[in-house]
Amino acid sequence: MSAAGISPAELIARRHGLGLSQAQLGAALARPVKQTMVSLWESGTRPIPDGLDTELQALEARSQRAYEAAYDEALRSGSPARIEVWADDAALWAARPEATGLPAVAYQAAAARAAQDAR
Repeated sequence: MSAAGISPAELIARRHGLGLSQAQLGAALARPVKQTMVSLWESGTRPIPDGLDTELQALEARSQRAYEAAYDEALRSGSPARIEVWADDAALWAARPEATGLPAVAYQAAAARAAQDAR
């Protein structure tokens, strides 16, 4: 476990839970890093920085809110298989300001889980 309290295995699991690639997670951070740095953290080669757990918690909270909104929308619409997605982060954030900071791909993963659960 790193000084930040997150093990490399936990970082991998949480990134997968968000539906993000290493590059997408690196880009979503307050201080963006390249994919190679995320890879080094996940392999245990470089220490996971302090504050990463807090950033992951914020992304996970946004993802959970996206899931809840998509689930409610699926139940209201009567067509749970329909998933509304956006081409990129800017388009998502313009359409759903409450999702600002959540990568579009993470929103898509949350919406897909919601559609499955609403069936």
